[in-house]
Amino acid sequence: MQCQFKFLSGLYILKSLFTAGFVAFSTAALADESALKILSPSSGSEVGAQTVNVEYSYYTAVFGQSPKVEMKVDGLDATATRGMSVKGSAPQQAEKASAGSSSSSAIAETKTVHIPPRDCEVQVLVTSLDGKKHIASVRVKWTGSASAAKKEGRLVVLSIGVSEYHDDTVGALKLPAKDAKDFVQVASTQEGGFYNKVEARSLLNDQATRSNIIDALDWLEETAKKEDTVMIFLAGHGTAEGGQFYFVPHDADDDKIRRSCVGFDDVQTTATGLPSRTIVFLDACHSGGIGGGGAISTEITAVLAGWQKAKSPNGSVIFASSTGTQLSQEKVEWGNGAFTKALLEGLKGEAHPAKAGPISIAMLENYVSKRVKDLTAGQQTPTTTRSMDMSDFDFALAGDARSEKARLEEEAFVKEAEKRSTEAVRVAFIAQQILTKRQNQIKDLEEVNSDGSFNEKIATYKKELSLKSEELSKSISELNQIAGSNGIIVGKALALREAELSEALKTASKKDADVAVSAMNHLKQKIKLPESY
Repeated sequence: MQCQFKFLSGLYILKSLFTAGFVAFSTAALADESALKILSPSSGSEVGAQTVNVEYSYYTAVFGQSPKVEMKVDGLDATATRGMSVKGSAPQQAEKASAGSSSSSAIAETKTVHIPPRDCEVQVLVTSLDGKKHIASVRVKWTGSASAAKKEGRLVVLSIGVSEYHDDTVGALKLPAKDAKDFVQVASTQEGGFYNKVEARSLLNDQATRSNIIDALDWLEETAKKEDTVMIFLAGHGTAEGGQFYFVPHDADDDKIRRSCVGFDDVQTTATGLPSRTIVFLDACHSGGIGGGGAISTEITAVLAGWQKAKSPNGSVIFASSTGTQLSQEKVEWGNGAFTKALLEGLKGEAHPAKAGPISIAMLENYVSKRVKDLTAGQQTPTTTRSMDMSDFDFALAGDARSEKARLEEEAFVKEAEKRSTEAVRVAFIAQQILTKRQNQIKDLEEVNSDGSFNEKIATYKKELSLKSEELSKSISELNQIAGSNGIIVGKALALREAELSEALKTASKKDADVAVSAMNHLKQKIKLPESY
């Protein structure tokens, strides 16, 4: 959207401000990487249960004897939301070490963290007695069979788009109102996935007055809960005065910027103060930084430093449409501004490498950045900044969440059913082999047992028959249950076992081969498969 008015065009927020604080933090946090380590699990570890034992160590010379330790999962406090909790063992002195002090020791602790049934990132945050934070994180891969997308509270959306302005000196734009409307439409498709409900409020054109925007921010503060995720979308003009960034509402007065526009500190205070996780999307000129140089840049850096220091219970992420020296572009043929077009495409699935499944912040960031650069021939560069302690996390399902959730659940069912079927066929086949063999042996023994010399052996075999019959019955019941939902899965498991048997028969004795073939035939007769198998 080309800005053509005397306001310093540009929702220029974040990157320069946010980055300034982030770099400072990163330097401090990484100054001594060995000070805090996650010993297990290692990054990329596969987990199939919703409890993970996280073992970590730190040096007392760096943090003191009793530092504050926090555990987070996907950027959320593991003790605060979504049923996640953490319990830990007493710290143990692992070793004496020279970490800047002869009295320094390595303290090892283990905490059990409850995770959601999906790939996620586990973080350990240790704050030393002087207030310095160190962070260590690992990403674990979910291999369990639980639902692929657990419902976790609401998605609360505030979408603001201003294309038309009451003040004629403010240049009209073509697409911001449509951008905001389209964003709500796409966000609404997330209901039934990670979120049990999507609650949205839109302010378009003449609805987006300064008073109404402030009221909407108050509404977020009143309605957002710990288990929710909040998205704030802003599209339109921006300006700056006295080192402060302002979003330009419909009723803005060019001569009274401070009184008639919405100061970014109001948005900042709301976004960082909510108990929920918050994602802000800003589509306006210069939205990634501050133009003009000189004192203004210095003052804005101070504003962003304030944002960095603000307490954010569950963290916040900000996507900005361009850097401070660029214009955020819009074209009617795109149907949206370049940034919004890329954002909506990403949420519909393009951000995911497989075009399906959970979408993370990093996935969306990578897609939007590349897509906007392609659309604008490199003239616009989106920027994304997370709060210091905010790790990557999945926040949306590609496309329509209900249908995608159903697909993922079916995929998870098939994966689990294949595993269960393969194991059940193996157990049933072995049990049936033993049954067949023991039945033959008992028959032979009974024929020659006139003096009762084999009574004890026969009794032992019959006891084993009873146990194996129970084992076989249980496996057959499980296979028939799976076959009732998807007979092809069980058919494939049987075919795999038959293929393995075929190879084994090449070297087996005739007696063993007869027993194995008989066992397989009995097994197939007891399993209810589709006629096509």
